[in-house]
Amino acid sequence: KTTLSNVTGLSTPIDGLIPSRNYTVTVRAFTVETGPAASLIVNTLSIMPSPPLNVTVSGPTSTSLLVMWNSPMNPNGELQFYMVYHTGIYSTNYKKSDPIPISETTYNLSGLVPYTEYSIYVTATNDARIDAESESSAVISRHTLPSHPRTPQTPSLSDVHVQSATRATFVAPDVDASNGPVRYIDFIIHHAALGSSAPPLSAVPSVVGPYVEGSDWYVAVRYSYTEYQSKVASNQFTVGSGSTRTMGGLRYRNMPLKPEQVYFIYLRVIGVYENGKEMPSIGQPLKYVTSDQTSNSFTSTATGCSESVGMIIGPASASFVCLLTIAAHIIIWRYRKRVQKRFALEQRSNLSLERMDSSLCDIVANSETIAGREAKSNDENKTTAHYDVFCATSKCHSHIVT
Repeated sequence: KTTLSNVTGLSTPIDGLIPSRNYTVTVRAFTVETGPAASLIVNTLSIMPSPPLNVTVSGPTSTSLLVMWNSPMNPNGELQFYMVYHTGIYSTNYKKSDPIPISETTYNLSGLVPYTEYSIYVTATNDARIDAESESSAVISRHTLPSHPRTPQTPSLSDVHVQSATRATFVAPDVDASNGPVRYIDFIIHHAALGSSAPPLSAVPSVVGPYVEGSDWYVAVRYSYTEYQSKVASNQFTVGSGSTRTMGGLRYRNMPLKPEQVYFIYLRVIGVYENGKEMPSIGQPLKYVTSDQTSNSFTSTATGCSESVGMIIGPASASFVCLLTIAAHIIIWRYRKRVQKRFALEQRSNLSLERMDSSLCDIVANSETIAGREAKSNDENKTTAHYDVFCATSKCHSHIVT
C-alpha cells in the first residue's frame, strides 16, 4: 500500500509498481474535513520477462541432450512459451526449437552429432510481445557421448601393386574419428575358398584375434589410432609381409598369403565409450586372389621396393622408380620363361632322337638275322653280306662281315 499526501493538482505519477498487476487507486480530497473516497482499479502493462533460471543438461546420449530449467523469477506478464537454442562448437549460428508450452520446463534436443560440444540457452516469451523474447538464460556447454566409429572405407590396391602369390599391397584409407575416441585399427584377413564372394558384414565374427594355425579369420596387424594416422593412413601397406608386432599385450603376425587363394581384407576401427566399452565398426572388404608361385619372384621384389624406396624419396618418386623395377623384373621373368620353353623343346627333341635310335637298332638286328640266313644258303657262291650301320646318337653301332 502506497500513500501519497499533500498532492496538489489533478494528477500525480505512482512509481515502483510491478508489471502486469491489478492495482486499486483511491483518491480523497482534504479541506477542513476529509471528503468521500473515489476508487479505481487499474492494470499495469506487461513487459519482457526475466530469463529462465537454472538451466541444466542431463541424460546425454550420442545424439541427444535433455535440457531442463526453471521459470523466470519475474514473468512480468502472462508467460506464453519457451524457446531452446543450441549450436555446435564449430558453428556460431544457433538453431532454435519450436515453441515449448509454458507448462513444460524440459526439452529433448535430438538429431545431434556424436562426441560434439554444444552451447545451449533458453528464453521465455509473455503477452507483452508475442514476437519478442526475454534475455537469454546463462549459456551452458555439454558434450554428446561417443558413438560407433564411422564406417571405414574399403582398402584399394596400390598403383604400383603387382599381383603376388604371398602378399597384397594397397593404400590404407584414412580413419574418421569424429564420432569419438578411436583405440585401435585392425587389418582383418579372411581366407576363403576359390570363387567365393564376400560374406555379409553380419557374418564377420564378433571376436577376431591374432593368427592361429588353421584359422580362416585373423587380425594380421593392429595399430593405435595415433600410430595409424601418422605412419599408415594414405600410404602403401602390405598384407602378407611376414612381419610381427605386439599391441595391447598381444602378438600379431602378418602371415604370408598362400598362392592361388582368395582373401578378403577388412579394415576394422575400434572406438571406445566413456565407460571404456569398445565399439567396433568394420567396412566392406577388398577381395584379393593371389597368383601362382612362378610370378612371385618379381612381385616380392617390387613390393619391397615400394615400401623401402617410398620411405626414402617419397610416394610419387617411389612409384616411378618401382614401376621401372617392376618392368625390369617382368622382362627377366619373360626371358626365363623363354629359356625354360626352349629347354623343354630340346628335351622333347632328344627324346625323339632316342626313340629313333631304338628303332634303327631294331632294324639293324633284323638285318643281321637275315644276312646270316642268306650266307648259309649261298655257300657255293661265297657271297659276302656286309652291313655297316651307325645310329644318329652313336648309341647303336653294328658292323657285320660274313
